[in-house]
Amino acid sequence: MRKNEKLLLLQALKGEAAAWRKLALQISAEEEEGIDQELCRVLLNQAMELGDEESFFLYYRMFPEENIQFDDESYKEMTMEYLETDDPQVKEGLKRYLTFFREKRQMNN
Repeated sequence: MRKNEKLLLLQALKGEAAAWRKLALQISAEEEEGIDQELCRVLLNQAMELGDEESFFLYYRMFPEENIQFDDESYKEMTMEYLETDDPQVKEGLKRYLTFFREKRQMNN
């Protein structure tokens, strides 16, 4: 294990979500099948559990075959929040989720 990987692992174990995501990206860059893909899933799931939004989008880009559960009520709530907010940062974050869910829904239909 290289020094930068050790530092990332230490940060991840201390609870830094972005470090889990970065470790997953390093492992995925090695392009080995099998255990590396499963390890990426585990690392990204850990990052998502810690609230890392980028890991959510990365996970479903890396593993498009995964089914994501979303309900119409949550989609409607996000849409309403998007329409009502004046905060550009919140608006941009919501837009990413709304676009993602719309694309997933179209793929599943």
